[in-house]
Amino acid sequence: MRYVSRRILNLIVVGFLFSFAWLPAAVHAQDSDTETETVTTTETETTTETETETDTETATERETGVDDTTYTSPTWGYTIEWDEDVWTPDPEDELIDDDDGLDRIVLDSDAGFLYVEGVERYDGVVADCVEGESELFSEASDVEDFEPLEDEVGDPIADEDDDRAFAAHSFTLLGDEGEDPLDVASYIECRVLVEDQAVLILTLGSEIDAYEDAFADAEEIFDTIEIEDAADTETETETTTETETATVTETETETETETDTGDQAITDDELLDAVTVYDDVPAPPDFATHVEGTVDYEQDPPAGGDHAGDWQSCGFYDEPVINEQAVHSLEHGAVWITYDPELPEEDIAALEELADGQTHLLISPYEDLPSPIVASAWGVQLEIEGVDDPYLPAFIDFFLEGPQTPEPGAPCEGGSSETA
Repeated sequence: MRYVSRRILNLIVVGFLFSFAWLPAAVHAQDSDTETETVTTTETETTTETETETDTETATERETGVDDTTYTSPTWGYTIEWDEDVWTPDPEDELIDDDDGLDRIVLDSDAGFLYVEGVERYDGVVADCVEGESELFSEASDVEDFEPLEDEVGDPIADEDDDRAFAAHSFTLLGDEGEDPLDVASYIECRVLVEDQAVLILTLGSEIDAYEDAFADAEEIFDTIEIEDAADTETETETTTETETATVTETETETETETDTGDQAITDDELLDAVTVYDDVPAPPDFATHVEGTVDYEQDPPAGGDHAGDWQSCGFYDEPVINEQAVHSLEHGAVWITYDPELPEEDIAALEELADGQTHLLISPYEDLPSPIVASAWGVQLEIEGVDDPYLPAFIDFFLEGPQTPEPGAPCEGGSSETA
């Protein structure tokens, strides 16, 4: 139950944040031959994007909010506690994203799972927050019969005041082909973090039959929540932002978020200017679907779209893999490196070495490539001239589980190892 439910919740919640807006505010130039778009940016926009990524990476490396059975929000300062015999935090889903003022922790239990997110959104209005988060569920393509969940006397489980609002719903979660639908319950609660600025979002999910147990367990966590005084939090946030901005400004000239490749370095600006973006690849809320059989992809190699129910287990392959499974891996945040099978043996060996220790890097031969190597991530692609091309590590560094990922946190190991 938890894998299927967590999967759709991850799609719905993260889908709200996901779009191709992760590219700097770009001017798209139409290519009449390929009917694709190439990203270009102004110097100012590139600086903003570079600062944002540097900030986010620094924050992620610098901070984690978990200390034993307590979580303290690195951005907003609120705290929660849980019973270690009931709840287990998922470190892969913990997120600190300075770009949206977002931090998140996910807790799992036998009865359900709980997302706790602080975010600068909804102008701090809790009623708008509950309405907006509920719409994420109701409008998802995998969800049907989204209805208010009622209490024992038939009244909707929902209420609101100035500082707190909540609503519970039931719905049917459609399974992949061959899987039975799942009856699910969700509970969404929003609290004010900073007036007119930020909210705390609590999202509980479980199978409908386990909802009462899941809510009882979650309620114990809700009772432990402590939120800093809004004025103090706002002042602290502003001070932190100013400090981080100053740090970025001081170091930007030296680093420019470069990918170090020895003699050459590729900045994010240069990389995003070089990649091709495929706008016909679906992004949330228009999710791709699982299908059986082959898919006629617009790109070759494919860079996203409908795909098989199994993902291709990431790693190095010396035989072509199944396109539909590889695309599923892209959905999980993988970078797929396809190479000309006629490459020199030493170049193929270098690619195999590149895959060592990587959980989300898929490398396989591919016939009739337009260049010796093609690097693909969900919705983006880049032709690469060889293993020594500095754009190869730059692409991997930026897009491996990068901002384009439809299903952040999903695995790329443990899938199918079947080849074409």
